[in-house]
Amino acid sequence: MPAPVVLVHTSQDLLDATANLLSGAGQEVATYTSSLSAIGEIKSEGRLKVLVTCLVFPEGQPNGISLASMTLHHRPSAKIIFTARPDLVEHVDFGELLLSPVTAEQLAAAVRKALD
Repeated sequence: MPAPVVLVHTSQDLLDATANLLSGAGQEVATYTSSLSAIGEIKSEGRLKVLVTCLVFPEGQPNGISLASMTLHHRPSAKIIFTARPDLVEHVDFGELLLSPVTAEQLAAAVRKALD
């Protein structure tokens, strides 16, 4: 069954630390280092409530805005949290934005706030 919180980021260390904080607080979390690998989770029937994604992925993969748009298409009530470098913020016109570098604690706090 799909997790309510989906974390998609190119940093495995950040994903692991954030997932540990959230799962330690009782949240179901799925993590992906590739936007392509997260698409199945996003499209599946389930309880997805929050998507956390970075904006930029390697060439050939959907960017974070595309991933978020796909999420909202399938789950209109989902909350979106982006992480982005300061020079990319003008590209984000929906969701919550956390400026990189971001810590696992900041991400976990943003997810908890989105779930409230």
